[in-house]
Amino acid sequence: MAANLDYDTILISDATFDRVGINDETYSAYTSLHWPTTKDKFAEILDTKALLAKLQKAIFYYISKIYLINRVD
Repeated sequence: MAANLDYDTILISDATFDRVGINDETYSAYTSLHWPTTKDKFAEILDTKALLAKLQKAIFYYISKIYLINRVD
């Protein structure tokens, strides 16, 4: 739904957990979230390490932009 509203959606792969159904059946997070159909269509799938690297790049980019705007020659 978020991707349909033009949001950049990220699913953190190692932050999801297996679920137990009503008959004590365990459903893996991978299959219950339909990752293969979600990938690249509705969300970008990253692990925590990749997410932190992406955030670090974005933060560095915006800080450098602010520095350049506020820079006094």
